[in-house]
Amino acid sequence: MTKHPITIKDYESMKDLAHDVSNLRYDVLSDFLWELAEKIELDSKSDKERERFKLANELIKTSMDFRNSSNSIWKSWTICKPYIE
Repeated sequence: MTKHPITIKDYESMKDLAHDVSNLRYDVLSDFLWELAEKIELDSKSDKERERFKLANELIKTSMDFRNSSNSIWKSWTICKPYIE
């Protein structure tokens, strides 16, 4: 497996993957987005150490966007939770 694959096992398209991820219960989706933010932040730090400053900057902004998305989905979870359980 390459370091940066262009597909994910068992998925023929990113649309299918996005559909499956978006169908997760919102608290789980929030956790997933937070973990994704954490990983991208680590990538940013790694690129910064390699003096790839433009890339590192874009990745840290992306990480922050995913954190914001995680927080928004968590708010959605708190709204819909009483109707699910």
